[in-house]
Amino acid sequence: MMALTVTAINAAKSKDKPYKLTDGLGLYLLVKETGGRLWRMNYSFLGKQKTLSFGSYPEVSLAKAREKRTAAREAQADGQDPAEVRKAKVREANQKKPSKRSPMNGLPASRSTILPPQDAAMPRPEWVLRAQSQSKLSARAGSPPR
Repeated sequence: MMALTVTAINAAKSKDKPYKLTDGLGLYLLVKETGGRLWRMNYSFLGKQKTLSFGSYPEVSLAKAREKRTAAREAQADGQDPAEVRKAKVREANQKKPSKRSPMNGLPASRSTILPPQDAAMPRPEWVLRAQSQSKLSARAGSPPR
């Protein structure tokens, strides 16, 4: 079997059904009916058949897809599931980003200043009226309507 080439990828046209252009060692380009070209890799881990996606062509080049395949195979050779390795990297990257959420019910920080937390001692209609008046005041102060 010959390795996949950029010329073959660029010549790939959509058909009635999705089809694969294989590169080897589990890497293939899935050509969709809509014309999308997606990099995928089939592998088995603990007796289960799995598929890992690497992105779409041309955003992910042939060389980059091969690098990602090599990294996934190295993780598998170390006894790790490549999909779990990727998920761990994403979780780690998300933990490093500062949160744009306030501690109040996951609302964005700007909204938490408009709506105070509901107090059990305060009757609900009074709380609603106070929140509405505060939002009108902020609208008058030049903030865009919500």
